[in-house]
Amino acid sequence: MTVARHDIPNFKTIVPVVMTGAGACGLTAALAARDQRADVLVLEQDKRPWGSTSMSLGAICAVGSRSQRDNHVEDNVELFLSDVRLKTDGEADEMLSRRIGERSGGTVELLTEKHGSICHPVEMARSYRHYLPMPAHERALKS
Repeated sequence: MTVARHDIPNFKTIVPVVMTGAGACGLTAALAARDQRADVLVLEQDKRPWGSTSMSLGAICAVGSRSQRDNHVEDNVELFLSDVRLKTDGEADEMLSRRIGERSGGTVELLTEKHGSICHPVEMARSYRHYLPMPAHERALKS
């Protein structure tokens, strides 16, 4: 199919923040920008906005969330880093992994308290204690 450029209407639009990818990271970043009153446009190439989180059993990893504390899940950044090293055969970037571990609990709390996501700790495997299931309304998008 040929698209003739002269047939495309000429219009101007300005969007301060454009997020590429509607997975867990992209949507969380878009929400954070929106919380700061920025207009946000999210672009996604897939039919549904679920990103790679959907490939991880619908779970995200977080350390030190209120939900974990309330459910007596013992966890810390060092345990998280140990699990990341194990899962990636030591290939993951250490500084980035540490930063993710340090910030993940607060991010989950932001999503839960400010945006109504419901994340509860679950035991996915004996050594991986950081997994939190994707909220049910997001899992429903997969259907």
